Amino acid sequence: IRDAEGLGLSVADDGSITDTDGRRYDTVVSATGFRHTVSGFTFLAPPVASAVGAPDGPPPVDRAFESGQPGLFFIGGVAESVHGPAMRFVVGCRHSAIRVADRIERNLGGSSSAAA
Repeated sequence: IRDAEGLGLSVADDGSITDTDGRRYDTVVSATGFRHTVSGFTFLAPPVASAVGAPDGPPPVDRAFESGQPGLFFIGGVAESVHGPAMRFVVGCRHSAIRVADRIERNLGGSSSAAA
């Protein structure tokens, strides 16, 4: 971090943090309160967003990350409320990829081999 003016803080090259009154801090936590909400997904056409459901919250997904709109999957941090915090990180990628691939293959009428 080079500049934190929006927070009223400055960060020196040595990493020290000071506010506008000259007080020094060891750590600063900025809690943004960001939430994934279906209504915030402006890339979804209104009928699709309606089919997904939960406009004021994260999209509800099943075990395979599929939403209420068949064939539409949500992975990553968006799926955290259902599948847990590991989904926000790389560690959750394999788990979600296997589940999504299995579901797609099953929906296409094949037998899954994604877990191999």
